[in-house]
Parts: sequence; structure tokens; C-alpha cells
Amino acid sequence: MSTKNSKLLVIDASVLKASGDENASYPTSKHCYQFLQNVLRICHRAVLTRDLEKEWNNHTSNFGQRWRGEMERRGKLIRIKSLKDSELRAKIYMTDSFLDNYMAEILSEKLTEKNRLDVKKDIHLIEAALATDKIVISLDDNTARRFFALAAQGVEELSELKAIAWVNPDKPDESPIEWLKNGANAEPERRLGYVKPPIDKPKWQQN
Repeated sequence: MSTKNSKLLVIDASVLKASGDENASYPTSKHCYQFLQNVLRICHRAVLTRDLEKEWNNHTSNFGQRWRGEMERRGKLIRIKSLKDSELRAKIYMTDSFLDNYMAEILSEKLTEKNRLDVKKDIHLIEAALATDKIVISLDDNTARRFFALAAQGVEELSELKAIAWVNPDKPDESPIEWLKNGANAEPERRLGYVKPPIDKPKWQQN
């Protein structure tokens, strides 16, 4: 793949932490290893902000450390300055109450304090994605991905989140490796703003 098609990927520390090596048998460890190896081999690069670097330093596997070193040697780690966006953070913090009501009414559940802390911890991923190619790679589907998707779809002030693609290397049904090889494009169904079209009921179920 030509370097002109290279994408900047915001890779969460959860992926480095979970990655095994070539002998990994546990599915998540194996999937993360395969994904990171393909990032290394293909032309795509990884974003490294100050916040990401702190997380990578504290949460990584032995393979993750070696992968990072090889990415550095190949010039595939792109360091960018601190990207803290106080306006964006304020809007996300204000979204808590909206989502509390939404989730209680529609999904019959509420955000826990741990959910809130996890979301706030991952805002830096969103900031880095918005400043680059709008791609986040993370294992966190149940809290961060879900919260940011609900916020993107339900809060007009956070519509900028709709364009961010969120890819989980541990979801074979999302074809993450093929996605990397095909250009790592922000396909509509991978974006936080994507809403699945309603499924038409069979005629015998209608009315």
C-alpha cells in the first residue's frame, strides 16, 4: 500500500496491554498481536500524544514494548503536542445527565460512577482522533465506545464525534485486519454516528 494512503491511528493502551506474541493462544491476546503486527507491516502510523505515552508506559505487554520500539525505529510513531480541548471536555461532562435520562428511559440502565471515570479517562483518545485521521483503536466497547456513540448521535453539540471511526481488534466480525489492509478508511458503519437502519418486519408480523 502506498504511503500516501497511510492513516494515523489512535491506539489505546488497552490494545498494547492485551497483546500476546506469536505463540499467544488466548483469543484477545492473539487478535491484538495480529493487529499490531499488521500496523507495523502496513504503511499506517500510530499517534503518540503525551497522554497516550503515559498510558503506553504504564499499561503494555512485553510484546507491546517491542512493537513500540520497532515502530519508533521505522519512524511510524507520530508525536503530537498536548491536545486538551477544554470546550470539548465541558460538553462531554455536561452530556452525563442527558445520557443518564436517555439510558434510564430507553435502555433501563444508568451510568455508574466507574462508567463516568472510564469515559473521562478516554476523552484524550477522542481529542487525538479529531486532530488527526479520526480513527480510534480500542478494546473498550461497553463503556467508552458506547458512551461516545450515544453522545454523537443524541447531542447536537457533540456532532463532531459522528465522523470518528472506532475499531476493536478483538472483534473478528469487524474484519479489523482486512480493514487495515484495505486502507483503514472511516467506513460509515464504523463511525460513532452510525445508526443501523431499522429492520422491516415480515408482513405477517405487521399490524
